[in-house]
Amino acid sequence: CLSVMTVQITVHYAQTIYIAKEYAPGTCRFRTTLQHAARHVNTDIITFNELLPALRQAVQDAATGLGAAGPVDAANQDQLIARRDEMVNRLKTALADKTDELEKIRLQRQQMIDTRQEYLRISALCATEPLPRQ
Repeated sequence: CLSVMTVQITVHYAQTIYIAKEYAPGTCRFRTTLQHAARHVNTDIITFNELLPALRQAVQDAATGLGAAGPVDAANQDQLIARRDEMVNRLKTALADKTDELEKIRLQRQQMIDTRQEYLRISALCATEPLPRQ
């Protein structure tokens, strides 16, 4: 028989912020852009921390729901591989469904940061600083 014994999910998140080279370090536009970008990073981290337990639970529930497959003839490698792949695909589907849900929530939260009012606020903070040349 085949069954899932453990499922391990590892999430990597690179907190890399890129700022246009026209915004020189130390300038108002550099600082305000960095602060704005940091809000995006913090929102991602909060969202991931909040929603990853649900993602893990969805995959765990899918694994538990698989039960055992078999009996499978150990001498029939093609049958073993097919059953294993079927189980893995069901876990991948559960993961993808929950990841899609998480991504929708993340994008909604990011859009709440990128508002017209936010960009007007940032521009007003640096109104006395000349715009960088393109």
